[in-house]
Amino acid sequence: MKVKLLSVVTSIVLLMLTVYPSIQAEASTDPMQQNKVINTEEYEIKFLVDKERFQKIKFTNKQTGEVEFLERKQKGEKNIYIATDRNGRTQTYEEKSLSELNLGEKNYESSGPSIMTSWIYGWTSKGSSSISATSISAVAGIFASIAGGPVTGVLTTAAATWLSLDVDEVWYKLSYYTDADDYCHQQKVTVFYGYPDYTNYLATEFNDWYAC
Repeated sequence: MKVKLLSVVTSIVLLMLTVYPSIQAEASTDPMQQNKVINTEEYEIKFLVDKERFQKIKFTNKQTGEVEFLERKQKGEKNIYIATDRNGRTQTYEEKSLSELNLGEKNYESSGPSIMTSWIYGWTSKGSSSISATSISAVAGIFASIAGGPVTGVLTTAAATWLSLDVDEVWYKLSYYTDADDYCHQQKVTVFYGYPDYTNYLATEFNDWYAC
């Protein structure tokens, strides 16, 4: 009886492995190693490497086939963004501090973007940055340098959208928050816009860090 029961159990296990061979493969796959692909109307955006301290993103123009790259590296506590255009020319952008951003007066009224209730609102300020770059890798690098932190699909998609606009500047609102459970834990929320009256919403990016 025990031998028969063991035989039945063994058969069921073998059947599961035959019908669902992808279970083992999926369990052993590191999702961070996978190529994440984002498609916009004009570009295919592929995250070739997406690590905590290093990223490499490939941009392919769907019409011309021209390729650009954007890399993010960490230098001390700051991020460095290196854009390579279709001609192989590189441009480096460093994560901007508050003093390096063109910000207006701080508004301390509770009017920032609504996020998790465990965050205490600090202030919001409006700003803008001129952009002379015309390559998507450079524009994505500039957006990332303003928001800080890693390059995300949100930022790369926003860069592609911005390039389709007839503007040479990007406008943004920066809001700061403090974690109610850990005052050392800070968060910056950057909302990007395509027009000077802060309309034509492009993206919202979150970047948090520990200040102490």
